Amino acid sequence: MDRQEQKTETEAIEKEIQAIMEGGKKEETSEKKRRRPGKKAGKFLLLLLVGGGLLFAGSRLLFGGGGSLPQVELGSLARGSITESLTVTGPVEGTDSVDVTSRLHARITELKVKEGDRVEAGKTVLARLDTGELQKEVEIAEGNYKLAAAQRDEKVKEDTEAWKKARQELKAAQEDYDRKAVLAQTGDISQVELATAENSLQEAKRNVDAYRIRDGKVMAEDSMEIQVQNAELALEQTREKLTETTILAPISGTVTRVNTKVGQFADDIENNRPMITIENLDALQMEIKVSEYSIGKVSPGQEVRITADILGEGKSVAGEVMSISPTGEEKGGGSTERVIPTRIRITEPDTALIAGINAKAQIILEEASGVWTVPVSAVGEDGTGQAAMQFAVPKEDGSGCRIRVVPVETGLESDLELEVKGPVREEDQELFQEGSRYLSAYHAELSEGQEIQELQTGEKAAATGSVADGKGAAS
Repeated sequence: MDRQEQKTETEAIEKEIQAIMEGGKKEETSEKKRRRPGKKAGKFLLLLLVGGGLLFAGSRLLFGGGGSLPQVELGSLARGSITESLTVTGPVEGTDSVDVTSRLHARITELKVKEGDRVEAGKTVLARLDTGELQKEVEIAEGNYKLAAAQRDEKVKEDTEAWKKARQELKAAQEDYDRKAVLAQTGDISQVELATAENSLQEAKRNVDAYRIRDGKVMAEDSMEIQVQNAELALEQTREKLTETTILAPISGTVTRVNTKVGQFADDIENNRPMITIENLDALQMEIKVSEYSIGKVSPGQEVRITADILGEGKSVAGEVMSISPTGEEKGGGSTERVIPTRIRITEPDTALIAGINAKAQIILEEASGVWTVPVSAVGEDGTGQAAMQFAVPKEDGSGCRIRVVPVETGLESDLELEVKGPVREEDQELFQEGSRYLSAYHAELSEGQEIQELQTGEKAAATGSVADGKGAAS
């Protein structure tokens, strides 16, 4: 059936539909007893009739009518290159990032940087805080420490005098005991007097031993030493707080966020955000979340192509997989799927990328060149779960082509193309050569040996236009 006959038949179908609709209107008389269909039912009937007519006309256009052959689009087998990749979206950030915060409840008196400023670690002053209250705390802490130390020193002085006196008493008690021991041997004194002298000597020894002596000096009691140490620690802490009123850059980099202003308290930033964020933007990276179903194909060192709106259409920068987290985490949104955080280092210097934007990371999983490549649509299933292609094999009399279903082994797959490693059966090997013709789209309704006709260039354009403008044969 040629194009004119198809158009004539389509127009006839439309006239029949129109006649049916007009006939329905004529039969609708003033007979009020007959119920009139609702508007929705009428519209549904109209869409059903028109849709059925278009479907019938479209099927006749593709597969022919009145005995004509199915018309299909064919491709020519050729070798090429293919890349299997995994694309995941994630934020761009600096390789080193620090959120600057403060524990001090002090007002900001000076803010020395703004977003975009370069800073140097340990040298650049970011901000200064009010020192008034902290200076008072330091003075109080100094007073407490001095008081504790003075009390200790005074006690040590008193104990030193008492210790010296106790030593003198011990010496006298020892001399008295030694003298009475001699007298007791000659019977000049009683044993009771000797025992009394001995008790006095032991008491004097206990008095001397009651003092803590180190290197011949009296030491303070433990409790007093602890009080002094605590007072000294409190003083050090308040002095450290005072030094923190001058906030220095902890790392070298670029100020990317300033969330505060002069007059605010340093420890009370809105929404618990950091005062300032600094990032090392000289080297950028991305952190993406890879599905647990795909992470097995990803490994450190793999090439990555990064695209983003800021780079412009068709432009990308180079990167590589830097590290993969040893643990997964919840994907969120009620999903049971787990994702694995993966870091990508952007290896290309001086790019237009900036931190804080989202970009697409295309991880190159595997590449192959010089292999058979076909559109993904050209491979289907032969009904047994086996991947298969449909080849157009010339008839023996040269009058046309027949379908030959060829089970195939597939390899890498990109978004649009698929690697075909070759046929499963040896007898199909002859088909795998440059220029062999195959169906660009696998048609499960076409069977082995069925005759087909190639959709010519003009017919392809007409078919494409009919789909694109939504009119086709009905126009």
